[in-house]
Amino acid sequence: MKDQCMRMGDAYIIVYSVTDKSSFEKASELRIQLRRARQSENIPIILVGNKSDLVRSREVSVDEGSACAVVFDCKFIETSASLHHNVRDLFEGIVRQIRLRKDSKEENSYGVCLHKGKRNVIFLMWTRAVSDV
Repeated sequence: MKDQCMRMGDAYIIVYSVTDKSSFEKASELRIQLRRARQSENIPIILVGNKSDLVRSREVSVDEGSACAVVFDCKFIETSASLHHNVRDLFEGIVRQIRLRKDSKEENSYGVCLHKGKRNVIFLMWTRAVSDV
């Protein structure tokens, strides 16, 4: 399923837990696999550090997440799903990224492909049909 998601998406959100260093490392590996699968395409990717509210349990700093996004040439945001912090900004951001590329493709397919791997890494693929958003 993950391979199919990597070939289909118009945008990707890769989420790791800031309380789990191994999920951050797995997210980085997933990002590399995604770029390999879609080498010639400029696909928007947002790297997301979730659980930012769990300050005492943090294993991945904001600077580490930001630096990883710079190296991988993608956007970065930290969220707290439980507190709804930056969640709306995240989804509005991915929609903006899709719309920026909308003129290059006329088809309007729609779908979301969710792959939750081991170690709290979530891979979310978003396909077009954002004109209603």
